[in-house]
Amino acid sequence: MAAVQIGLGPEITINDLSTVTPGSTGISPQTAQALGTALAVAPDLRISFDGLTATYAGTAPTKQAEQAVLAAGSTAYPGASVLNHLNVTAITDCRTLPDRLASTVGSGQIRFSYGSSDLSKAGEQAIGTAATILRACPEIRVTVFGYADKSGSTESNLAISKDRAEVVASRLRKQGVTNPIRWQGRGSNNPIAPNSSNPGRIANRRATIVAEK
Repeated sequence: MAAVQIGLGPEITINDLSTVTPGSTGISPQTAQALGTALAVAPDLRISFDGLTATYAGTAPTKQAEQAVLAAGSTAYPGASVLNHLNVTAITDCRTLPDRLASTVGSGQIRFSYGSSDLSKAGEQAIGTAATILRACPEIRVTVFGYADKSGSTESNLAISKDRAEVVASRLRKQGVTNPIRWQGRGSNNPIAPNSSNPGRIANRRATIVAEK
């Protein structure tokens, strides 16, 4: 374990739950240190070695990390055949998701045509980006808020804002988002631009996606 600790580095604490199979010869300090180095790069790394082939599984945050794991494995098991089942997937810190979502779809990026729930092209793209963010953290709860400008009556504005929120929620589902989602129409409340100008009214015909912190 001392050699594994060297490979991991002093900032990581080992909780040793390992067992020794009767009759086994164990591993050398060089092998243990190399495995520690690999685990530092890919914490969920799983390696099995049958005497001929080393099989790697788990998640590497980058392609460079994957290569580092395989290089450490070649040190631990020199000459062994390699069966690589590593997934290269960026590890997401879900604590930052609300802020990342706010910067993507929290200030009028999702817009609609006048008097309808038809999305703009930019709105479709923004929803796609939001879906990518949300799929990485499926436990995060989100709310979609729909809005209208002040062109219509209070009742019609509330109705169309609800439709807009529901359209966005439906788009997220179609793009594989499994997070708990609710939606709400807010009518012409909370404008982000003056309704006295056409650009302002265009900006206010929008939806936002908000994640719970």
